[in-house]
Amino acid sequence: MKKLLTTIALAGAITTGVQAQAIITQWNFQTVSEGVTNGTATPNIGNGTVSLIGGTTGGTFNSGSGSSDPVQSGFGYQTTTYPAQSTASGTAGVRFDLSTAGFTSPTYDGILLSFDLRTSNTSSRWFRLDYTVDGGANWNLGTATILGDPAASAGDTFHNANTLLISDLAALDNPDFGFRVVSVFSPDAFTQVNGGVNYAADTAYEVARNGQSGTSSAYAGGTWRFDMATATAVPEPGTYALLALAGAGFAAYRFRRRARR
Repeated sequence: MKKLLTTIALAGAITTGVQAQAIITQWNFQTVSEGVTNGTATPNIGNGTVSLIGGTTGGTFNSGSGSSDPVQSGFGYQTTTYPAQSTASGTAGVRFDLSTAGFTSPTYDGILLSFDLRTSNTSSRWFRLDYTVDGGANWNLGTATILGDPAASAGDTFHNANTLLISDLAALDNPDFGFRVVSVFSPDAFTQVNGGVNYAADTAYEVARNGQSGTSSAYAGGTWRFDMATATAVPEPGTYALLALAGAGFAAYRFRRRARR
């Protein structure tokens, strides 16, 4: 009986650790009913809303082929009408609003944001991921990030698992949490191969297909398509330590049992 109780205790600790990391809200942009898959902006996990910002249009549902969504091809959230060259950096994209209520410190100490993004050939290959803890009255700005290998074309491709780990405790247990993904100017100087135009840092959008592999396009706003937008509550480090300790203890117990047989 003592051995059985030990096993149950260890298994319970492992289960607690695994469950500690939890998806709060996720958008995979599809719903399946009676074998038919349709696009939807309603989260498949949790609750929240998605909206177009900065003049973007679209909000339609196109193929999610190539995203990390296990349902393939599924759907992605298509957006277009991004700003003209050298205008309105950091304003246009998609916004996600959700509540993190119930996910509290010290059980959790952060929020992990992730999303997949497909760029068209003529869109920006640089994005910024921002978050808000007051319903959008103020935004905490992320860092300009390039999609894909700078030496390869980023066009007509899904770039998966773009992430930001937020350690701001104000993001936890908050009904007014949200994040947005916006197109931004390249922080590096570059030459747009199409037309041979030179741009200084932080003055222009670098087009997704900019001369790599012998191809080139001119920036024209293009389209961005989103999939698997997810907010996950991350447990504090002690939970991970408990999980590792419980796992090691359970493995040692099983080894000792086998050795005595």
